Amino acid sequence: MNTTRLPTLPPAVQEAIAKSQTWWRQRPPRERQLLSAAALLLVCCIAWYGFLAPTLKTLRTFETRYNAQQAQWQTMLLLQEQARQLQKNPAMDSNANPQQFLQALTQSDLGASANLTQQGSMAVVTLTGTANTMLYTWLREVREQARLLPHEVQIQYSPEGWHGRITFALNGNG
Repeated sequence: MNTTRLPTLPPAVQEAIAKSQTWWRQRPPRERQLLSAAALLLVCCIAWYGFLAPTLKTLRTFETRYNAQQAQWQTMLLLQEQARQLQKNPAMDSNANPQQFLQALTQSDLGASANLTQQGSMAVVTLTGTANTMLYTWLREVREQARLLPHEVQIQYSPEGWHGRITFALNGNG
């Protein structure tokens, strides 16, 4: 027979337990029932607010969060594919001038709704009433053919089209 001894509680704790048991036995049965019901209610509230409610909230919001993350994933895959397509494009000739590409694209795609000026190593395109599709096509071609990204964009949309300016760094540090 194994006689392992359990650790004994400190005397102060043993005394507090004994007083509590005596106090409990002195209560009338109806009061003990009410106190037991109150303790059970307290345990249920703690279990609900501490464990069950957060879990149910997570389950309720799971589908929305999952769909949002799936949309982000699809966007990332689309951007990855765009990056691969850009990498497949031949590199711009080292003798080619990005401003010449920008000038040609601005004249052909935007026409009279844009004006290109150069300020040092920066090229500034001023838009006046440029249509959505024209601006989209032009920005895509500037990115793909001239390999330029906007350095600074200050444009606003009005019923006549886009107005403002787009600045490009021609030295490649945009």
